[in-house]
Amino acid sequence: MAGWFLEAFEARTPADPGIVDFIKQAAPDVMLLSPMNMRYGEDVDYAKAAKAMGLPFAISTLSWDNLSTKGVFAIKPDRLFVWNQYQRADGLEIQKVPAERVVTAGSPFFDKWFDKTGGLQSREDFCARVGLDPARKILLYLGSSKNIAKDEAWVVAKILKQLRASSDPVVSGCQILVRPHPANADVYANTKAKGLVVYPKDGALPETLEQFADMRNSFHHADVAVNINTSGMIDAVLADLPTFAVRIGKYDYTQSDSKHFKYLEGGDAIYIRGEKEIGDGIGEALNGHDPKAEHRRAFAQMFARPQGLDRSAGDVIAEAVLTMAAAYRAR
Repeated sequence: MAGWFLEAFEARTPADPGIVDFIKQAAPDVMLLSPMNMRYGEDVDYAKAAKAMGLPFAISTLSWDNLSTKGVFAIKPDRLFVWNQYQRADGLEIQKVPAERVVTAGSPFFDKWFDKTGGLQSREDFCARVGLDPARKILLYLGSSKNIAKDEAWVVAKILKQLRASSDPVVSGCQILVRPHPANADVYANTKAKGLVVYPKDGALPETLEQFADMRNSFHHADVAVNINTSGMIDAVLADLPTFAVRIGKYDYTQSDSKHFKYLEGGDAIYIRGEKEIGDGIGEALNGHDPKAEHRRAFAQMFARPQGLDRSAGDVIAEAVLTMAAAYRAR
């Protein structure tokens, strides 16, 4: 009902004259918008102007949950570029975009994990920078946000205790690199132990090239990733890192209710262990037992690169946009 009302409202209100004038002066052959369904965004006005002028426009989906947890498209695009089969369903069922306009292109946002050029330090240099021993295994613990787990420092301490109790020197000598969620980093203020490093201390999102390079090095040099529930699990799987989710009773609902957790669990791309068994599972992975390796690669293609692991989603979208532009010029 709300979607119908918004469409009717936008259809009855004129496009902004200033935006129309700007588009006329720029004289584009096509318009690409993103995300088109966030509060206070001007992209709706650009879409309305494009429709009024007969200019084709497309939407590139911004994030993994953008079509399902944000607003609806008041103006339907000529093309909607989605990441995968899940987003295609959201585009059809939630956003009501006609099927022939929805293109499953892959995720430009995650193209970065498939670019093997630059940004990586040697293991020795990375470990020296963060305070780890390059000769020992590294467990990367991915911190959750406050709404998932208010204080998970005790989980890290419990995992460390299980590792140290192992009779296998590979496992007992494993180090833990904690990467906190930036909105929940203070819970690790008193987390101190030999072979455990919290880095970055205040957490960080990969919003700049430097921050992503830092994150990428952490994933690249880790031997296994562990978490309760964070979308960073997707990054870990795309980085082809054996990834564990710890099942803990009081946090169980935050896992079962999370779309990204369901995607990973449904794709059999992560290991799920209870808090008492997590140490044994980690030990097996540290010693090379990794039966989900193929599942991770299959998930990576299905979720982020449905046109092929060697096919950039950015390239797929660029080619489609150029085709739209050529068709417009040929009219």
